[in-house]
Amino acid sequence: MCGIAGFLDVSNNNKRKEILDGMIKSIRLRGPDDEGHFIDGPIALGHRRLSIIDIKGGAQPMNSALNKNLTIIYNGEVYNYKELRNNLINKGMVFQTNSDTEVILQEWNHRGHESIKELNGIFAFAIWDSSSKTLHLVRDRLGVKPLFYYINSKGVIFGSEIKTILSHPDVKQEICEQGVTKFLLPLHKIPGETPYKGIYEVIPGNILSFKINNNEIVKTQNQYWSLVQGFHSMSFNSTVDLLRDVLLDTVNKQIISDVPLGSLLSGGLDSTAISAIAQKLLKNKLHTYEVDFLFKNEDGQEMANRTEDSIYAQIAAKSLGTKHHKYLLTYQDLTRKSLREESVKARDLPNGIGDLDLSLLSLFHSIKPTATVVLSGEASDEIMGGYRWFHNLSAVESGTFPWLADTPAHGRLHQRILNVFRSDIIKSLDVDGYLKRDYDNALIEFTGSSSNKLGKEEHMQFISYLALTRFLPTLLERKDRLSMSAGVEARVPFCDHRLIELVFSTPWLHKSAKGVEKALLKSAVDGFIPNEIINRKKMPYPSTLDPKYSTEVRRQLGSILEKDNHRLGELFDLKKLNKSVLADEAGSFISNSSAELALNFDCWYNLYGDDVNVKV
Repeated sequence: MCGIAGFLDVSNNNKRKEILDGMIKSIRLRGPDDEGHFIDGPIALGHRRLSIIDIKGGAQPMNSALNKNLTIIYNGEVYNYKELRNNLINKGMVFQTNSDTEVILQEWNHRGHESIKELNGIFAFAIWDSSSKTLHLVRDRLGVKPLFYYINSKGVIFGSEIKTILSHPDVKQEICEQGVTKFLLPLHKIPGETPYKGIYEVIPGNILSFKINNNEIVKTQNQYWSLVQGFHSMSFNSTVDLLRDVLLDTVNKQIISDVPLGSLLSGGLDSTAISAIAQKLLKNKLHTYEVDFLFKNEDGQEMANRTEDSIYAQIAAKSLGTKHHKYLLTYQDLTRKSLREESVKARDLPNGIGDLDLSLLSLFHSIKPTATVVLSGEASDEIMGGYRWFHNLSAVESGTFPWLADTPAHGRLHQRILNVFRSDIIKSLDVDGYLKRDYDNALIEFTGSSSNKLGKEEHMQFISYLALTRFLPTLLERKDRLSMSAGVEARVPFCDHRLIELVFSTPWLHKSAKGVEKALLKSAVDGFIPNEIINRKKMPYPSTLDPKYSTEVRRQLGSILEKDNHRLGELFDLKKLNKSVLADEAGSFISNSSAELALNFDCWYNLYGDDVNVKV
């Protein structure tokens, strides 16, 4: 993985190199191995590289061997690049490297926009065509790899992270009213939008093109992939067989690496399935990783959490025969100010929930000495129907996003988070109306009409659509930013578009056969992994049970609230925050979420300084 940055500027800007250097510097953690620049007339392209494939020959920016007008900067992996490369060689094309970067470039030279449909992988890249004076920004189908942009009168500024855009002198750090609404909804993401005024994401499965025409920029958008409503007619057993074949092929493609590779192994169904297949294909050479929490009991004896996940992770590792690594975190590790600062800065946002960001970032730092690439299980629950809210009738029929519904299916986490913010702001922003409008927009995206009445199967497919387009992006964003902050590439086999298309088009009747959650996946990997893991219930991401952790979180918040210069009162209800200081927050699933969120916001204010303008 890497980081990209650049801008297309039609003005007489004589500081292009200086500006580009600042943008590249902002994402140096995404690419610790190398740096590259390309400046030619109105275009400036920059790249930071984390070397994974063709370490010696894959430097960027890269020019096409056959068409010197084309230059690319690229972040991601194309897993079928060898097959595509061989096809192009058979057609007479010449390659200068063994990298997947050059394959993308030559495919584009050969077929333009249509070439993107042939790419199997996770990617975000920019291609500059000097002959047509056009910049193309391309993002993968699920949005695994990030790509942000900002348009002004001079042109367009783009990069892998929000901080890349903010480092350009023409961009102000401003959070508008809609941006504040997004701050209040950390569990929800509208495609293409960010809290920062004027900063957008390239929507997954889309190509944005910016062409210079008479010294002005003309923008066009092309969607090359989308989720399609409708179902296949295969039987349950046929679907399981095809799912198994696709999953095997997907993992086989994604274990290709010129640097050490491992797999996250939490002990859940998803990570165990991926690890089992990778271990088999790598012939017992796989390193696996888990995180658990260390604390002292009342007698002063050190002990691990031994969370349910950790117990099953040990069972899985022993059964699969992997080289397993277990990292133990103490409450002191998790409450370090520097760790919270790094997690907030990695995401450019204060939206982390509980200690999830902190433990995940720590895990990636622990992994880095032994693996640069790790496989992860994101997207399985969204397509397979693994979350509790898929199986809770009140959540499914709530008329809103089921993970935000006022039901116990997601621990009422949305209501608990919203409750700690100022009620006058919630009312003035009409948060409920905001969510209703996006729910209606999502229905139009899915069906083509806001008035369509959906049957049970169609409605459950719509719920899956919501999960993939409005919930999964929050998890992919967290995984990308935190892994890249530690210099680790996280690959997500369940985001293979072939697998997504297959399972998305599978009727809910098959997905929940005989009332079994994730019945398709459990049947597909039966025989690959221990029965104990196939038969266990899904558990949330593990969290520390050490009471000293929550005590320290509340103490840190109390210390901030005692000061006169904090800014938490701009958005938070201070009376409720003070209650969070006095006692643990009631409610299941993520304890002390209010206090954690407030600490993240205070950290964000301090990191981004007085220049951050929040308007309500």
